[in-house]
Amino acid sequence: MKNKSLNKKLQAILNVALVIIIIPLIFSIFVDSPYILTIDQFLGQENVYDNESDCITFLNADEGDAILIRSNGRFVLIDTGDGAALDIVKALKKNGVNGIDALILTHWHDDHIGGAVDVLENFPVLNVVMPRFPDSVDELYGAACTVNDAAEKAGVRFAVSAQGLAVNCGDFRLTCLYYDPNGDGENNRSAIYMAKCRNKKFLLMADGEIPLENKLLNESLNLDCDVIKIGHHGSNTSTSLDLLNAATPEYAVISVGRKNLYGHPSSEVVSLLNKNDIKVYRTDLCGEIDIYVLENELDVKMQLVR
Repeated sequence: MKNKSLNKKLQAILNVALVIIIIPLIFSIFVDSPYILTIDQFLGQENVYDNESDCITFLNADEGDAILIRSNGRFVLIDTGDGAALDIVKALKKNGVNGIDALILTHWHDDHIGGAVDVLENFPVLNVVMPRFPDSVDELYGAACTVNDAAEKAGVRFAVSAQGLAVNCGDFRLTCLYYDPNGDGENNRSAIYMAKCRNKKFLLMADGEIPLENKLLNESLNLDCDVIKIGHHGSNTSTSLDLLNAATPEYAVISVGRKNLYGHPSSEVVSLLNKNDIKVYRTDLCGEIDIYVLENELDVKMQLVR
């Protein structure tokens, strides 16, 4: 009798163990990764722009950052510039945008999120990817709350920045290579993304400085790219030779204000890029920069600033 009782107990334990193991396995098979935002359909508005073009546009955002990705009628916007320096609504409409599938904010500095409320109030937006909230004592907390409130009012879906998070946009796939909410200073809490279309890759460094670059290198991440968006507007606090050696870009884009007070871009950074035979495009000189991904090459178009 004792053996029968023991066998029943063992069988019960085995059944529980099987449930614990099998149910998560079944769940993982049928449920997408929580770090994948797949855009299954456009917002529904008629899109009059050339839907056949795969393009990444670096908007002329003065000392801010705003990057528009478009492909097959889908639009993703990474950062929104400073609302006082860039009429983001006008710039997006000029580029044929009438709805945004994902708005990605890399960090909470105003020159990257200053136009976010305008975007949320003037365009249908499906998804917002935000960094972690600053500490309540942080001066950036109020700005984060304002953006969060606007997103909630717009009824968007939320995701929090995380290493490995990915967003599909037509033929583009954007992957968050690295995000450390505990980085040293807000610039080094920037979420770093790689955008890939066909066999072309764009490394988007937001305001990442050398301490953040070193973390990317120490993790042995694949940083190889065709285009690098230079970190922190070309400041000498960013863009080490080690980073460039790991990334081996053909082109570099610097989002920088004309005759700005900070001396951006640094002559050291520009010299380093030139010495490594990297073609440099700057929004203060080139205006808006469009990089089209063709079958086997990139085609760069710009509006020269007079």
